[in-house]
Amino acid sequence: IARNIAIDALRKKKVQSMVHYTDTLPEHSNYHDAASEVEASETQKHLLAAIDSLPEKQREVFLLRQHSQMPFKKIAEYTNQPLNTVLGHMHYAINKLKKAIQEN
Repeated sequence: IARNIAIDALRKKKVQSMVHYTDTLPEHSNYHDAASEVEASETQKHLLAAIDSLPEKQREVFLLRQHSQMPFKKIAEYTNQPLNTVLGHMHYAINKLKKAIQEN
């Protein structure tokens, strides 16, 4: 619903812009780029919310791996957990995030 509202707003804005700024508009419309940006922004919001909803240990392992690019062995040392436990946390975190993204 939010995506459709944003697209409608962009359409209205585009029509108003064409009336006032026809000389400065590029040859190709950036409407699709703007709609893609809005959609990407919504997806990012859902992803961040899904990451925040992960259990603490899964979230910690996921962020250390994805954001800090830390190897699993270093994550295991840093968190004082066995390597297989760290791998399990990552596996469950990724599955939960995939499910959350598919639901949205």
